[in-house]
Amino acid sequence: MRVHYAYSKEQRQLIDSKMKELLMCTKRLTADASHERVIRAFRYADNAHYGILRKTGDEIPYIIHPIEVATIVAKEMGFGSVTIAAALLHDTVEDTDSTLEEIEREFGKDIAVIVDGVTKITNVFNPHRSDQIETFRDMILKMSKDRRIAFVKIADRLHNLRTMVGIRENSLMIKSGESLDVYAPLAYKLGLFNIKKEIEDLSFKYRQPTEYQELKDLADNNSEQRNEIFKVMSAPLSEMLKNNGYEFEIIPVTKSLYQTWQIIKNNKITFADIHNFMSVRLIFKNVVYYSEKVQAFMIYASISELFNVRGLKDWITEPRSNGFEALITDVMLGSWVEVQIMSQRMGEIAQTGYAADHENLHQKNFDRWLRSTGKKINNDSLTNEEIMEILHPEDKEIDVFSETGDIISLKKNSTVLDFAFYIHKDLGMKFKYAEVGNKAVRIDYVLHEGDRVKVFTAEDITVEKNWIAYAVTAKAKTTIRRHFNKIQKQLVTQGKQLFNNLAADFPLEDNILKRLRIRFNCKDTDDFFKKMAAAEISENTVLNYLKKRKASLMGRLIGGIFGKSEDDDLIDISDTDLVEFNKKNFIINSADQFEFSSCCNALPGDECIAYKQPDSTVIVHKRECKEAIALNTSEGKNTAAVHWQMKIADVFPANIYFEGSDRHSVLIDVINVISGHLHLNMTSLNIESKLNYFSGSITFKAPNKDVVQKLLHEVASIKNIRKVYRV
Repeated sequence: MRVHYAYSKEQRQLIDSKMKELLMCTKRLTADASHERVIRAFRYADNAHYGILRKTGDEIPYIIHPIEVATIVAKEMGFGSVTIAAALLHDTVEDTDSTLEEIEREFGKDIAVIVDGVTKITNVFNPHRSDQIETFRDMILKMSKDRRIAFVKIADRLHNLRTMVGIRENSLMIKSGESLDVYAPLAYKLGLFNIKKEIEDLSFKYRQPTEYQELKDLADNNSEQRNEIFKVMSAPLSEMLKNNGYEFEIIPVTKSLYQTWQIIKNNKITFADIHNFMSVRLIFKNVVYYSEKVQAFMIYASISELFNVRGLKDWITEPRSNGFEALITDVMLGSWVEVQIMSQRMGEIAQTGYAADHENLHQKNFDRWLRSTGKKINNDSLTNEEIMEILHPEDKEIDVFSETGDIISLKKNSTVLDFAFYIHKDLGMKFKYAEVGNKAVRIDYVLHEGDRVKVFTAEDITVEKNWIAYAVTAKAKTTIRRHFNKIQKQLVTQGKQLFNNLAADFPLEDNILKRLRIRFNCKDTDDFFKKMAAAEISENTVLNYLKKRKASLMGRLIGGIFGKSEDDDLIDISDTDLVEFNKKNFIINSADQFEFSSCCNALPGDECIAYKQPDSTVIVHKRECKEAIALNTSEGKNTAAVHWQMKIADVFPANIYFEGSDRHSVLIDVINVISGHLHLNMTSLNIESKLNYFSGSITFKAPNKDVVQKLLHEVASIKNIRKVYRV
């Protein structure tokens, strides 16, 4: 139950000031009807939320949040009074006594549909629900009724990210994961490029504060240089455009820090190596006697006379799926600088996306994606992984052909096994080999654009566990996992029957299965039954144990003459506080508490999250890891932020890559740093050398991130080493 407070004079002044800013931020409220609709919506929401404060702890009236959301919808998305009014009302049904029927009666059906859609999405967006992935299924289905639902929900999330003060760290991980995994890609699809950038950067800031700040400092320190480049370039461009009679605007635009960090990480480069962190955007006002495209090419031709240029991307003839249009080229100005040429209309779409697309030239692309995705996602048998794959269709980057000529779209790097499972489950389960272009290939063959594929099967084929390593698509991996899960369930049933037969003649304690699980080092009772069925735990061993327990029980009954059972003091680690999940963080002080995931090679000291699996095993991922982001998104209640309190005695696998120009003893110098100076134990070494240039990788054991960072610094200072980084 929310507590209501009487507003102070300062709080009421803040509300009035924010509302005035909203009314002044757009020209679309000048008409009397539009202005009146927004004022009525504000008064209704103000009354409904009266006396309620935000949970941020700064005594801000709650009504400020819907006003700010409405301001984003108006100013940054370019919507009119209906959507602005819906934004003002978006929390009334969820958080107050207002009803949807009342909203429809007071403000009409359009506004009620938007409020209803946003409310229902919010209601399923609960980090304490195990079916959190249903949020995204519900989002798509609601958005297909009215795309404005998506805009209001994105504005809602953006303002929450802007004001995340006093939020628990675990909630930050969940919200930032959702934002990176769902809201930023959705904003991109809607053409909300600036909002996408801000969602990414705020999520990056909360999720990886250290790396965010390091990169922000680099960008800030580089700002003067960027400003100078912009001045030097914009002067001749301005003169050329004026001489040709254009009305224009030249502005600098920068990539998001998150996107920049991804480029640095994926390409193993430095911030200084990125030539288009800043782009110069040239926006011209269209003249009636030439088309936008012709004028853009005319300006490009003039630029090529002024500067040395390289490359040309034409996103006017073939706009991107989110509506972005421009001619893009690189200009040499001491270093390469990206220039984007676009008309005023294209610039508006680049700023506010589909809301600025008044001629509906590209909205149909988004609507088509919504309808297609809605049909695919409305399937109860889909797994979380399959749903997220559908929501990220940009991952599907290759088209191949079946033997009948049908086009099959698959994720990049998909194998012939993925192809087989895409066609039909049975084709995958009985896969023997495939032909690609009339050439026989193995199960792990990676498909390429335009391949023609034919699959051959055999009835005697048995699916093997290592097949999952050859699968890329969620459909293939899920089908294989389900097959082995079914086998595991059968083993549990068999093992349970074996145990019941053995135990029929023994008086059993209530906790006997727990004792057996601990005695035989099993994760859970099902694991014990599976090991019995597979004969990993023999029937005789279990029988002897039951006999001893029976003797122990009899001994207690007659005065304990047989003494204490050998396992009376067994401790179940799952019953202790060794694994300390709490509302604030997950404290790790022992290597026994967790396992590192193999996907991201984390070390103590890294910014990490912990995921508690159904079997209670705790898996630790780096926060930057795609798997970690997905887990925060779909399994929020089972994730927690990690706080390290590890002892220096524990060591874990780490790997570095290095390259440089060859010289005598350079490898010895690297090894001396690792083994001689830092006293780290090397476990593997790989070196390649070509034309006086070498590269290599070394795997070793290290206690934490700081030691590896020190190692990287020292190896980088070795003569002839050109590049070194942690893998």
